[in-house]
Amino acid sequence: MLNSYLKAAAERESKGIPALPLTPEEVQELVFFLEKPTTKDKKDFLLDLLKNRIPPGVDQSAYIKATWLSSV
Repeated sequence: MLNSYLKAAAERESKGIPALPLTPEEVQELVFFLEKPTTKDKKDFLLDLLKNRIPPGVDQSAYIKATWLSSV
């Protein structure tokens, strides 16, 4: 998931447009990765995705994020 997201984000950045928000499936994988011990650099990157790449509101990605945060 991370490699495909980074590749897609780089393609969009090369065109001068921001990366897309994470899909619900990507958010599920993201919270799974956050629960595993990782290196500090990777953890910082994952936290940045959690903070900045999930749209606020009432879509499925935001619901998954909110549910996970309430369980932590």
